[in-house]
Amino acid sequence: MKKLLNLLALLLLPFCMTMAQEKNGFYVDFGAGFSNELKFNFAQLTPGFGYKFSNQWAAGFRTTVQTTDSSPEIFVYTPYVSYTFLQFGKLGIGTDGMVSFATKKVKDDSDMDPHYKPYKPPFFEGGVNVGATYDVSRHFGVFIKGLFLGYSNTEYTHKGAVLGNGRFIFDANWRRVMLGARVVF
Repeated sequence: MKKLLNLLALLLLPFCMTMAQEKNGFYVDFGAGFSNELKFNFAQLTPGFGYKFSNQWAAGFRTTVQTTDSSPEIFVYTPYVSYTFLQFGKLGIGTDGMVSFATKKVKDDSDMDPHYKPYKPPFFEGGVNVGATYDVSRHFGVFIKGLFLGYSNTEYTHKGAVLGNGRFIFDANWRRVMLGARVVF
């Protein structure tokens, strides 16, 4: 029995050493984005939290506050799973598989731009966001997210740099771009 336990400890030693070198654990992140378009300005602030399982996998939840010149503040709730499929040293490229549900802050739409009245929340999206991360240290990294591919039922589904005639789209608009930072504990 003692030999079996020693053998098990020896087999687990490389795994434990690998896990000690990687920085896994809980994290908080914060992202922000801004877009100045022809009809309105668009801004978003996105705090979030999650758990990093490995250098490739993480899962989390973020809440986004979006505001424009012509529509009310919108709150977007997004659970997601991140997968990094390319790693070049400290730089990683990957996707977030996500589902988003949005609600608006105010119920009165009398001051809302008539152009947006048919698109009252709740909105819904499901798909993948493409992004890149750079690990400055074991505990701190920065990220950029942008392109979206998936189902979208939002106020801007078919506006700007969007491919797709239905609700399944590829969206490369500036309003999708988000810069942020992540701290891993």
